[in-house]
Amino acid sequence: MGQASTSCVLHIGAHRTGTTLLQQFMFRRRQVAREMGIHFIEIDQTRKQGWLDGVIYGNTQLNKATSVTRLYDKLQQALKDGGKVVLSDENIMGTMETNWVTKQLYPDIQQNLLRLGQSKDLFGTVCITLRSPEDWWVSALSFLAQHGHNIECFDTAVSKALMSKRGWLDVLRDLMSVMPNAYIVVKEFGFHTSNPKRQLREFTGWNAIKDIKNIPKSVSNHSNRGKKILREQFPYSKYLSNQQLSLEGTATLRSAYENELEEISSFLGSRGRLLSHSPKSGLVTV
Repeated sequence: MGQASTSCVLHIGAHRTGTTLLQQFMFRRRQVAREMGIHFIEIDQTRKQGWLDGVIYGNTQLNKATSVTRLYDKLQQALKDGGKVVLSDENIMGTMETNWVTKQLYPDIQQNLLRLGQSKDLFGTVCITLRSPEDWWVSALSFLAQHGHNIECFDTAVSKALMSKRGWLDVLRDLMSVMPNAYIVVKEFGFHTSNPKRQLREFTGWNAIKDIKNIPKSVSNHSNRGKKILREQFPYSKYLSNQQLSLEGTATLRSAYENELEEISSFLGSRGRLLSHSPKSGLVTV
């Protein structure tokens, strides 16, 4: 698939880009994967079982060295037991709450990746999914509203976030500055969003994943419920109604995103690949 083979893969999100479905696939197919020599590590282990406690979760200053060493040892053991490892947790990038407060995309990704300590050097490939900024912000804020966060001045905040100079390319620059030896696979949101098995095959290059049975498609209604809450609070929001966001405005935002994807593809060069159905050509960029 055009990338060097690697036995340890890190998937870091982003939020609201299909991570839940991917992690559900990993959770529900973890046993059959283990029989193939692949160890899926997703949020059941990183959060409930404490793999990232003291590293990303909890008091990251308390016994930090012990927590980092524990994570490293667990990954090493997983590699020894299974031969191949995929770890997925989007909060390694940062949180939607931080993005909302700062009106920027993942401003603390460098700091969070550094918290992984020596474990970050085990990952030969890092995978990240991007989404058009206006869609990402609406989806993220809808999710926060659904979970009880008070979203004030919705349109003003989204507009301010979209005017931020920090884009996905800056996020990738930060990522690559911390993990300069990793191969970076960037997936655009629309590329096989409902097919987590295909995503994992593209992320890892491991053909054995093709033999794992897929899981039924599932559609999260969290975002829809959140949007309903926001529409009730902001009935005249231009970002919550395609009719109020002019065709010209929509086209401008979409064009800016397409241009950024082209810049990202050039930036990655031989150090990564972009998975994207290009609206301009209908082809897949690899």
